Amino acid sequence: MAFEEENISETIGWSDVKTLQSLWNSSDFDTVFGSSHWTRITVIDGGTYDKDEVLKAVLFSVHPVEVFPCLYQIDGLDSFFLVRNCSLFIRKIALNNLQATDSSGQIKFQLTVTTYYLSTNLEPLNPQFQLREALKKRTKNDHKYVDRSIDLTNMSQDKFLKDIFFSLTVPQCIHSLMIMIKNRYTKSMAKPSTLILQHNNLSSIDHLDLKHVPFIKNVDLRYNNLTWEALQKMPAVRIEALWLDGNPLCSGITGSEYVSKVVAIIDQLKKLDGIDISQTFKTANNEKKIAAIKNYICDTSWSSFVDHFCHHYFGLMESPNRHQLGRMYHQGAMFSFSLYNSSDVESDWNRLSKYMTFSRNLLTLSDITKAYTSLIIGPEKIVKIINSFPVVQYDPFSFTIEVPIANKNMVMINTSGIFQELDSGLYSFNRTFILTPYRKNNGEWKISNDMMYLMIASQEQIESFTKVRAGLSEQFKLVLNPSTNDKDALIPAMCEMTKLTKDWSVRLLEDASWNLERALQAFIDELKANQIPMIAFSV
Repeated sequence: MAFEEENISETIGWSDVKTLQSLWNSSDFDTVFGSSHWTRITVIDGGTYDKDEVLKAVLFSVHPVEVFPCLYQIDGLDSFFLVRNCSLFIRKIALNNLQATDSSGQIKFQLTVTTYYLSTNLEPLNPQFQLREALKKRTKNDHKYVDRSIDLTNMSQDKFLKDIFFSLTVPQCIHSLMIMIKNRYTKSMAKPSTLILQHNNLSSIDHLDLKHVPFIKNVDLRYNNLTWEALQKMPAVRIEALWLDGNPLCSGITGSEYVSKVVAIIDQLKKLDGIDISQTFKTANNEKKIAAIKNYICDTSWSSFVDHFCHHYFGLMESPNRHQLGRMYHQGAMFSFSLYNSSDVESDWNRLSKYMTFSRNLLTLSDITKAYTSLIIGPEKIVKIINSFPVVQYDPFSFTIEVPIANKNMVMINTSGIFQELDSGLYSFNRTFILTPYRKNNGEWKISNDMMYLMIASQEQIESFTKVRAGLSEQFKLVLNPSTNDKDALIPAMCEMTKLTKDWSVRLLEDASWNLERALQAFIDELKANQIPMIAFSV
């Protein structure tokens, strides 16, 4: 769009800044920079820089004054934008000698001010109105978040804001948005409870002050650039659910450490990344601890990869076709096996005796040279050892899966849980796989390191063991994603695993808010207490 200057316009440069400052006490100052005309702000040499870089520098320089730069254009080597109702903004840049400096302090922009540049009758764009419209369109009922949500995903690209610079990386924009949400919904009967801020390039949330919107109980900050330092600077909030997947702070940390660090910052939290973390337990020293997160993946874009690997690997471990596992290992792959038994019961030692030959537990080896000879190298030798293990069935609902590293060069998958030998008792295991690309061009990955740790299952694990189960290959995906609310998938899975009728399966799932894991635990508890009649079973 091209603009034609009106005859009464006047351009004020840095050499005239004192003249501009002298107008402050004039009765005409607020009129000149009011709502009837647009004021043009020219950025000298601004055309040689990125738009976002220029406008963020301008807004950073006038913080905390709120202003909405509109209709940004390049004019030769310079650039310019329009503002209205901008008397406070003009005072601030005048105090800065018509200069704007970016947040690093490295780049300075010289500004000029052109008054009465364009009548708002000729260009009636109203940034506050456009923001309100965008907010209205982005408020919706979303079953994924249970209640009404305000979805501000990728806010800067909103079609209602195409002529307005509005970035949630700018403190004034976040603040003005919070106030707008407050004004819109404080007196509303149907208040939103969830604020979604995905894909906004946020590296700081210092100004995400939710005290203005106390009805917001859930905040989704996925896929931004947040670090632990940024999260620690978040204003004190009382929220119940938080999503942080896809941020740098999620990388290189185990699930239990991740949960503990987040809860140390936001202690009222009940859910993290969709997982219930409200359960606590006491240690031997009577310290209160947060229960570890069930499944954790540092980068959720790798979820399908992890799901497929675990599904395939443990499915083969249960099957008569274990020899096919050899194809999943690199030629130079290493396998290390260790076992531990804290029991003095002779039968427990007898059960473990079949594994003693392969154990590489450095703390119990009488001959330290065995630490080298018991390290199994190569897929043929690894499969030979694994094939010698007894036939087993895994309890998929005991699985905990943590993926602290997932990138194009390496994926680390740590799994733990329970399995049962068909002719013996229950065992607890921990398995850590390191996967690396085999052929980068075709996307094939193989195991380069496999560490397995085995021990007799604890009494607590034995009591919680899922006694009625379907094949792992059929249900593993639901276990890895226990938060799924796909009722068409959950109901038949519940019926198959428990042999309950559809009505009873639906009742347990509804009571558990359609969380399959909790529904199965409730089934086991009621079964133990003899609270499920025979008529409830389909067979």
